[in-house]
Amino acid sequence: MDASWVVVADSRRARIFLPDASGHRLTETTEILAEEEGATEPAAPPEPPRGGRLAMVSRKDPQEHDAAAFARKLAQTLAQGRADGSFARLVLVAPPHFLGQLGECLSKEVERMVSLKLSQELTHLDAVAIREHLPARW
Repeated sequence: MDASWVVVADSRRARIFLPDASGHRLTETTEILAEEEGATEPAAPPEPPRGGRLAMVSRKDPQEHDAAAFARKLAQTLAQGRADGSFARLVLVAPPHFLGQLGECLSKEVERMVSLKLSQELTHLDAVAIREHLPARW
């Protein structure tokens, strides 16, 4: 089996696992955590136009902002792993929304190495339970 990373993540935490040669057992090698809560401050509300009312303005909530920042951080870690030759194939497991955020941050080179994307929240499970959620071959 080629060197693979199985990345199990959510918007606050990512765990990187290495499968054994048979692909039947996973060993956790790395845990990456988001910055501490409150590390980013929400943007100040915009000033209303002179003499007018404030129109509806779309702002990301702080949790969404933090999740996007963590997706970028994780994407950088994956890009570094690819550059170092640490993996030839990549499995990404994350809740649907975060999986989408992460996908937007991945470089084309890393994206080409993704062999499986699984839209599930599994960060709370141990390695044996996570492996049970993966197909026999990926």
